Amino acid sequence: MKELPLVFFTVLAQASAGAFILMQICSSMKKINQNQANKIALISLVMVIIAGISALTHLGQPLRAINALFGMGRSPMSNEIITCGLFGGLVFLYVVGNLKRTIPEATVNIFGYLGAIAGLALIILIPSVYQLETIPAWNTSFTSLQMVLTAVICGGAIMTANNIGGKAWLLTAVATVVLFALTPGYFSFLSQANVQFHQQDMLFWGAKYALLALGLVLLIAAAFMAKGAQNARLAALASVLIVVGEIAGRIGFYDLWAIGM
Repeated sequence: MKELPLVFFTVLAQASAGAFILMQICSSMKKINQNQANKIALISLVMVIIAGISALTHLGQPLRAINALFGMGRSPMSNEIITCGLFGGLVFLYVVGNLKRTIPEATVNIFGYLGAIAGLALIILIPSVYQLETIPAWNTSFTSLQMVLTAVICGGAIMTANNIGGKAWLLTAVATVVLFALTPGYFSFLSQANVQFHQQDMLFWGAKYALLALGLVLLIAAAFMAKGAQNARLAALASVLIVVGEIAGRIGFYDLWAIGM
């Protein structure tokens, strides 16, 4: 599947942005300590780096990313690439500033707030790339909704895995329920658009919802268990299942463009 790099780019970039935004909000409200904030920021940085590498792989030649500068403000894809680079750079500065302790705390905090704003912009801009009239299966509000929900679902799960006892799992739970509630309407829309699913496509969609459901159950179980290493590992496993589930669903999403209408 030649779109696989885009699958990893979109899911990991959204998950990274969601986790970093929640980290910044919780850190500002003193709901997590600095060590927890640093760990979540580092996870976000790793994910956005992998997302960036995936995007470059899709472009074929890394230098082509420079062409994005010429389309800034006009091309949704250019806006997406530039914003992702900006977000990744700010997260990097935040992480380095906290680890090295050579940058004034006030400056590091500014990096954090700017990174959260860039992350929010990235979450909003990524779906705009796929609002294409030539692909009816993508040209729907569900495309934007499911991608925004990806950031909330994954971000909340990552937050919970690193802050057992917090309430971030509620965000993941609510967003997952909303996603499940919207899904029948989306598939009804696809049916009306005469989309004929292949068996493998349904397997990817089925895997998404199965993994999200299992991950959510484990996440809630971890949230209500007593704090401990076993609890943290369970939440981490739940987070992995949820991210993998989103990846499976995104593969099904990209396959829609190749299905005859």
